[in-house]
Amino acid sequence: MSEAMFCDDLLTAAFPGILKHDPICAKSSHFTVPKDRLPAISHYLHTQPSLRGRLTLLWACDDRPVRDSYGLYYLFTLEASHHWVVLSTELAGHDRLFPSITPHIHAAQWYEREIRDMFGLIPQGHPDLRRLVRHEHWP
Repeated sequence: MSEAMFCDDLLTAAFPGILKHDPICAKSSHFTVPKDRLPAISHYLHTQPSLRGRLTLLWACDDRPVRDSYGLYYLFTLEASHHWVVLSTELAGHDRLFPSITPHIHAAQWYEREIRDMFGLIPQGHPDLRRLVRHEHWP
């Protein structure tokens, strides 16, 4: 069984109902998840001994001109195989709140603060919401 199939099977078994997309390349998987399940799924990817996913990148995308939503994308790299797993979610309409994964994965801290500064999207439950890009001493 390939690493991609193993990872995909683990995630879909642990979190029924998440939407799997066609992979962008052979060593990747992409899932769309409800925003309220992001912390649990991220924590699972990060701590599951057979996956050991490392948060590699977290970014936001302003899709309002096309879909009237913001997109959030979480890229994890599985340590042993260097397989990529992308978790994505949408914040529709005027929704600007998303659950922070920083309490479970410290590496998300600055990414989430940057998203708050640059997009105005607020990571609920983040332990430190001070400005990062435009700090309080910004002229």
